[in-house]
Amino acid sequence: MNLGLEGRHAWLGAASDGLGYACAHALVEEGCHATLVARRLDQLDRARNQLAAAERVRTLSLDLGTMEGQVAACADIERTEPDILLLNTGGPPPGGTTEHSEEAWEHAQQLILASARKLTAAALPAMRRRRWGRIIAIASFTVIEPAERLALSNVFRTALVAYLKTLSREVAAEGITVNCVLPGNFLTSRLRQLIADRAKREGKSDNEIEDAMRAALPQRRFQDTADLAALVALLSSERGASITGTAIPVDGGMSRFLLG
Repeated sequence: MNLGLEGRHAWLGAASDGLGYACAHALVEEGCHATLVARRLDQLDRARNQLAAAERVRTLSLDLGTMEGQVAACADIERTEPDILLLNTGGPPPGGTTEHSEEAWEHAQQLILASARKLTAAALPAMRRRRWGRIIAIASFTVIEPAERLALSNVFRTALVAYLKTLSREVAAEGITVNCVLPGNFLTSRLRQLIADRAKREGKSDNEIEDAMRAALPQRRFQDTADLAALVALLSSERGASITGTAIPVDGGMSRFLLG
């Protein structure tokens, strides 16, 4: 299937590793130019060099959880005018609703919600002028089933999905689609951090926790990052033009709600 992505420009957050890198790989394979964004320049350079078409890839080192990083990101988006905007960040630290400081709550809000709102506002003028654009956020299955000890993520990723659902109807007639993907358990560095946190609390090894989590999954395996990236490529494409305002689980059947 020709997805019609040749020559498009994708701007991807948290793209040096994990789900963000997998999405970058899929889009570059489909012929996109890409801007990979993350905090660490060395990791970005390594990610870029791993891509087969590295000449079509540029990197940008900044922290989307800070005001300075958001200003720099918005300036870059306004200058480069990407066709595809992938809203993706690292996750805030685990913990219950009463365990975090006010500073931690504010940082999580900036990292997940404020950055997405500002980056979207920066990308929309060019998309509206072209009457074509794709805005996709990597959120989490926890927006439909809040997870224990992920209070910050539960709250602000849910708010992000609500913001983007509202936006999707506002721009639908202008050729712009807005969607969220809701990953389940992918064995990324983020999930390994959560496994280590649980292992410490329960006095078990990381391997014991990982095995128990795997056994509880319907498919008895963690998901492959390439599976989520394939969906993002479809949503980014000409073939995804009628899909907007959605929040699509990619969780191997782990969520228990009826629709989706």
